[in-house]
Amino acid sequence: MKEGVILLKGSYPKVNVYDSENKLHLDIYVPELPKEKVMIEVVDGTLNIKGGSNQDKEVSEGDYYVREVSRRAFTRTLKLPDGLNVDAIEAKLKDGMLRVKIPFLAPRSDGVTRRIEIGE
Repeated sequence: MKEGVILLKGSYPKVNVYDSENKLHLDIYVPELPKEKVMIEVVDGTLNIKGGSNQDKEVSEGDYYVREVSRRAFTRTLKLPDGLNVDAIEAKLKDGMLRVKIPFLAPRSDGVTRRIEIGE
């Protein structure tokens, strides 16, 4: 990849970025979040990943009462390099790992020489 992904905003969750021959891959660990609580969008070459959850836990035993409320929210903003097909983005969330795959527009060069036949 000539030009890489630029992390613009946010530091959580961590994002691993790598490319294969024909796709850019992003792996984002979002434990305990269902897919309904995660949103991915692309705007003008910028990938936004947002998510969050609210947890309300109460424990009451005799004179003992505890109520814990936690709210988690995150936003990660990444500037994508040129040459990606953002209309064909795939995303899957399994076991707390959000995997995003974005295909490159043209096949990548792998250093192999290919003979091009000339048509009439």
